[in-house]
Amino acid sequence: SDEEDVLGATIYGPSGAYFSALADTIEGHAGDTIILDHTYNNNGGSNRPYGIAVHDGTVVMGQSTGRVTLDRNSASARLFAVDNGATVTFKNLNMINGHRHDSAGNKYGGVVHVGTNADVTFENCAFDNDYWEQSQGGGVIHACQGSKITLINCVFTNCRASNYNGGAIYC
Repeated sequence: SDEEDVLGATIYGPSGAYFSALADTIEGHAGDTIILDHTYNNNGGSNRPYGIAVHDGTVVMGQSTGRVTLDRNSASARLFAVDNGATVTFKNLNMINGHRHDSAGNKYGGVVHVGTNADVTFENCAFDNDYWEQSQGGGVIHACQGSKITLINCVFTNCRASNYNGGAIYC
């Protein structure tokens, strides 16, 4: 339909449970809605340690109002890195065990690094056991200058950052 052509396609997440397949799907479908229907976990090592690149117009969501789990297994790897200037939505997701201990590539945050002037919405998301171990923290989210973060019905549990720099969010 014309609406799909304007808004982007609906893509269903990969059938495998591994993070590398999820990363390939999201990075390869900029501007699309990615619907996930099962748990994805880190498959040993730290595949994409700085996070899956999420491009402008992308929506990443669990299939229903129940949340789909994305588990990094504390593998010194964040989940997502949102492009500068991008508008992105994350919906119906459990983002757990995200962890970064360095700021290589000038990206911060234990779970999501939000680029400069980006606009990111988190709706019906839960964050648990996520942390960051350096300055300019954000145990869960690090929002760069000029970015906008909207949280709707989100829960943060056991999230922390060293040096008291935003246990959940650092702006």
